[in-house]
Amino acid sequence: MRRHAAVTVQRGWTRTTGWVGALLVFALAAVLPVPAEAAALPVAAAPTPYPAVAASGSPSVAAVGTLWGKPTVGGAYGYPFGTGTRTETGTGLGDKGLLRMKPAGRAAVSLPSVIQRDVAINSSFNVERLGASAVKGVGTGVYFAVQARRVGQQYYRAIVQVQTNGSATLSVDRFYETDSSKTAFLEKVPLGTLTVGKQYRLEFEVEGASVPSLRARLYASGGSAPEWQIQTTDNGAHRLSAPGYIGFWGLTASNTNFSSVRVSAFVARTIVDGQAQASGYGAPALGSTTYPVPADRTKVIWVDPKVARTADDWKPGEFLFDAQHEVVGETIPCNRKPTKKLPLAANRTVASLSGAIKQANDGDTIIVKGGVYHEQITVCEGKRFTIQPENGAKVWLDGSRALTGWTKAGTRWSAPWSHRFDGTPGDTWGGSDSTSLGWQFVNSAYPMAAQPEQVYLDGVQLTQVSTLAAVTASSFYFDRTAGRIYIGADPANRAVRSSDLQFAFFAATSFDMRGIGIRNYATSGPQQAAISFHGGADRGQRLTDLIVEDNAVGGVQISKPGTVLTNVTLRYNGRIGGGSSQTSDLTLSNVSATNNNTEWFNRSPAAGGFKATRNVNRLVVRNSEFSDNYAAGLWLDENVTNFTLASNNIERNSETGLTVELSDGGAVVNNVIRNNVGVKGRGAPHNVAGDSAEDAGLFLLGTSNTKIWNNTVTGNYRAVIVRKDSRVWDGRTFPATGNSLRNNIIAGTASSLNPWCAALCVEDKTRTVTGAELVVDIQGNAFHRPTATTPTYVVGFPKKAGNTIQYFRTLTEAGIDPLGRELTGALPVQANGKASVSLQSQAGATFGSPVDSSIAALTTGTRSPLVAGTRTIGAVRP
Repeated sequence: MRRHAAVTVQRGWTRTTGWVGALLVFALAAVLPVPAEAAALPVAAAPTPYPAVAASGSPSVAAVGTLWGKPTVGGAYGYPFGTGTRTETGTGLGDKGLLRMKPAGRAAVSLPSVIQRDVAINSSFNVERLGASAVKGVGTGVYFAVQARRVGQQYYRAIVQVQTNGSATLSVDRFYETDSSKTAFLEKVPLGTLTVGKQYRLEFEVEGASVPSLRARLYASGGSAPEWQIQTTDNGAHRLSAPGYIGFWGLTASNTNFSSVRVSAFVARTIVDGQAQASGYGAPALGSTTYPVPADRTKVIWVDPKVARTADDWKPGEFLFDAQHEVVGETIPCNRKPTKKLPLAANRTVASLSGAIKQANDGDTIIVKGGVYHEQITVCEGKRFTIQPENGAKVWLDGSRALTGWTKAGTRWSAPWSHRFDGTPGDTWGGSDSTSLGWQFVNSAYPMAAQPEQVYLDGVQLTQVSTLAAVTASSFYFDRTAGRIYIGADPANRAVRSSDLQFAFFAATSFDMRGIGIRNYATSGPQQAAISFHGGADRGQRLTDLIVEDNAVGGVQISKPGTVLTNVTLRYNGRIGGGSSQTSDLTLSNVSATNNNTEWFNRSPAAGGFKATRNVNRLVVRNSEFSDNYAAGLWLDENVTNFTLASNNIERNSETGLTVELSDGGAVVNNVIRNNVGVKGRGAPHNVAGDSAEDAGLFLLGTSNTKIWNNTVTGNYRAVIVRKDSRVWDGRTFPATGNSLRNNIIAGTASSLNPWCAALCVEDKTRTVTGAELVVDIQGNAFHRPTATTPTYVVGFPKKAGNTIQYFRTLTEAGIDPLGRELTGALPVQANGKASVSLQSQAGATFGSPVDSSIAALTTGTRSPLVAGTRTIGAVRP
């Protein structure tokens, strides 16, 4: 799977507000012995996978004697202490990424054009020379630091100090060079012994404005990252909340002889990992929310990976199995009972999330300390508990691990990989893909889509290819027979990871979860999602403030009644953001499902943003967005009943924005549905020419008794389609009658894909009913097309039974919607989807229908509610 970086840039995932964003990832060189306890810590994933805005393979070796040259991206270096020379008597600045410092000498290099507030610095370096002590005993040694938010002479630093005996410490501070009263030491930890000339990585993250959050860690270059060794905040009066630039800094202590530190490479990226979408939908930044902690601390279980592990803790590899085994069901033990039950006491603490779940009683709250957790958890026992992060902490569940053991193989590199996951494309283990049109999961143009393997290079997903010969710098090949992964880029001093776990949670009981992220799971088709809830009569689980991204198939799958998703982000998943089936009382509120189907599965049977299917009753979707998905945005199919879709944005999907199919008894109210067209250069997400996508804004197919009120539907290849056909599902036929259409803005385009009905296409494939039976109530809509003849017909509408469709040049000719208006020329819609002032001012006794109180009530509490009794045209927006 591969994240599409170009789309990320174009669609505004970074929230830099005019500043050049950058996450600095320095790939340097050294081997620092990791503290003994670090072996038990959860491993961390690679840096945030977003496009580089500052990068250099290594500081220039051409500028011998003075400067570092120029990075490939990010502007020119700055030299706060002057350009210097390579001599020991100079200012200390050297060539080739070298910081040379005489006793009491400093050296610094900056990138002043890369200005960033939220930045993560992943630096690697080596202490090339550590001077001997100039005094009796141990000298203070040499310092190396990375700086963030530097404005003038003030900045945050993560500092590695190496004394003359090799002992190392890591610290974080806020530093004012000219005013020590504003300088603040934030935290310091001992690390063990550093080996001179070996390679190291120093990572430093600074995030947040009102109370900056700072994290730092140091570990062996090429090894797995431990949990953050420093996690702190700065709430002092002089905290640094403004953006600033980034850089390197070094110092040799006055009691230590000449020393030097060498920097070898870096990449700069924006921190957006865990941030809310620029649109305002979805999860807030991880670590930015707070949650209540029970006053009765016997109801609290802490997850802290630094405590001793037990037999109850999840172990890497425990839930890995080959392609012959089903990943869910009886082959996975539920482990209902802990090996040893902890005595009921305040603040019980265990090493893993799985261990905490085994220990939990009804009503307990599991609080997880910050870090990246590599776990796969099955929850079968009927206990009701809550999972949440420690307040202020970032918590990720990550299904990948570091890929090591690389060897050169011609022009490529390979590493051993023993995991062979099931590549079943559909929902039945071991089954082959369908040969029936519309039921093939895998698009023949993207044959590797269903293979769950995932490889990340410096956080960017590589594309899986089917042969070794096809491997390039941006792709990988898995030789299942030999058990080796091949890549086309040199992995030296790079972070290479591969997904070795298949799901985060498979649950047959209800529990609440909030404030965490789930990513990088190698989900097989039948598993459907990284988080799935199935079966059982218990109900009412709440998923809040979650980010679910970069999983091989899906984000979430819900088949349990009474589930509520609030402030959930589903993005960059291989086939679909989320789905539901066989359930009732499902609510999605402020959900963001964007940029899903990155593997380009066929649009059908299921791909895109979110699909509710097969007997879902009382579905509510409000205040949410389904945008930029490489298939459908939101899809209701196969007996979804009593549904409400209110105040949502459904935009820029590469097929139909909203499809409601073979369903009954719903309301589609106050939504903006626009610009749902194919992605340029990729083609439509379907297999053959005969399987043409509808490319509509709103497609009502075989659906009855649905109220379509006050929506803005513009910029789609076709605007609104209402269709009846003869299909039978689960022994039922669907009459597709009794629908209503009021107060919508329905705008067609002049696209060659839509030569016929510009705005509304009502069709009966069975030739048994009239358009007036399919849509019984059409009042107060604004029908728009670019000109009075382009497209030729404004509506298609079967006036007589026996006609599939009849086309009409005007509303008067069609004899429909006496309270409606036919419009041409400029689109009468504002940028936010609201009707133009001119169009809205026309609403009155002969145009528009008063908003019914029952319709207005469906939007109560949303960010853009309708007002009962008003003649509002289209969707309301602030």
